[in-house]
Amino acid sequence: MKRVIDNEYFSLEDGILVIKNNDGMDYSHYAGSLKNEVKTVHIMDGVTFIGYRAFFAYTDLTNITIPDSVTFIGDSAFSDCTSLTSFTIPDSVTFIGDSAFSYCTSLTSFTIPNSVTTIGVCTFEDCTGLTSITIPDGVMTIGIGAFRNCTSLTSITIPDSVTAIGYWAFENCTSLTSITLPSRFKDNLKSMGIPDGVEVIFSDVIESELADEVLGDDAYNHGEESVGHDENKPNCEENVGHDENEPSNDVPDDR
Repeated sequence: MKRVIDNEYFSLEDGILVIKNNDGMDYSHYAGSLKNEVKTVHIMDGVTFIGYRAFFAYTDLTNITIPDSVTFIGDSAFSDCTSLTSFTIPDSVTFIGDSAFSYCTSLTSFTIPNSVTTIGVCTFEDCTGLTSITIPDGVMTIGIGAFRNCTSLTSITIPDSVTAIGYWAFENCTSLTSITLPSRFKDNLKSMGIPDGVEVIFSDVIESELADEVLGDDAYNHGEESVGHDENKPNCEENVGHDENEPSNDVPDDR
């Protein structure tokens, strides 16, 4: 029999988890034993953040409502939510953490809010169902491995506002046929992991080229405009917590 919880922090009934306040966001960590019962998450207005691993591996979660009061989405907040197909992030959000949506294998499309300036390390890694993503003007940094292993992504446009793209950001995007980005990254295509043969369209020049035709000897080196000065690939699973202990399954007493 499914449990019913209703306390001052959050409630859970009939698969609907309601986060009532910021403390409730913290306490949702302790609902680990209930995560397989949660299909919908409703975050009430007034909550300002979605914390680290808040909904990590909520594998049956299909729907979530995020209010305009939320400004921060923490590292691995939705990682491994394998049933989540899409949802809307309000323009109030200014920060999306590392690995925030990694391994969301059913996610098919995503629109990054205009208010976000940084896409973190491995944010969308292994989102194997992702076919389209909208990156708005205003984003300035795309982190290491941000879209690595997004094997269904066919095209992507990087706005002129982006001044830094990390190593392996597009590694193993095997369905990618074209990418549009500023010409400042022309010498960094290989280090970003853009597959050979992908059509590269430079948004500030007329001609486009193929990735394997524009790679020079320096393509493996980071230019001034790239991020991540470490030749070692990041272990994104450290952010996600695949090898970490799960949060305690203790749930606050019903109130």
